Amino acid sequence: SDPREIQQQQQQTHRKRMEPDPDEKEERKGVEAHPYPHLPPAELKNLENLLKRLYPYFVKTPHLTPRHDLDKVASIAIATKMSDDFFWSLNFDEKFYADLFYSGFLPIATRLSNFPPPNLLDFFIRYAPSLKNHVLSSPGLCVLMPKLHNKRCLLDDWKHIHISKNARKRSKKYKISFDQDIDAVMQGCVKQHGEEWLYPPVRSALKSLFKRPVHRRSRRQRNRNTNTTTTTTTTTT
Repeated sequence: SDPREIQQQQQQTHRKRMEPDPDEKEERKGVEAHPYPHLPPAELKNLENLLKRLYPYFVKTPHLTPRHDLDKVASIAIATKMSDDFFWSLNFDEKFYADLFYSGFLPIATRLSNFPPPNLLDFFIRYAPSLKNHVLSSPGLCVLMPKLHNKRCLLDDWKHIHISKNARKRSKKYKISFDQDIDAVMQGCVKQHGEEWLYPPVRSALKSLFKRPVHRRSRRQRNRNTNTTTTTTTTTT
């Protein structure tokens, strides 16, 4: 057998194991948050399918949503030594963002500057009409790219770190503060380094978490909250 075919089959098996349980998937259907206000679930699904159609990368890269058990996904990815560090999602909700952090992901982002292509603009507007104004005025579509590093560098022995005299001397003019001015910090990062992956939806999620910290929720709590949201949405509708 071709080793590449075997590897592809193994990757497909691993990705199926990462998927939410069928019962859970049905419970959480249609209540996902997203960075684009008032986008109906059907349009969100159309958008995801269009990305897969235009970019093969999004077909082979695992897709994450709030329905997934992120701890389970991370465990499978680590145990199977997944070849790529990245996943993807169109969800920038702050609670989902916090869950990614708690499960060991680094939720960075990318921007598809040429999305949608001019020749597919009419098609895109027809299948995602809620995004018409956004697409016509935006420099591109932001996609969340949660990263699960295969290798990390950690400082785990602070007592024996050597700091030179020159470094100590230079550090006297600096100070470290926490939770003081997140807007200025993010503006400074963008000014110094450009947006890179610190795109507006990412900044919005981080700012929301700064204002309303999200503590780690148990799996049962996440399901209960989602079921409550489903009931509220249904009643409102």
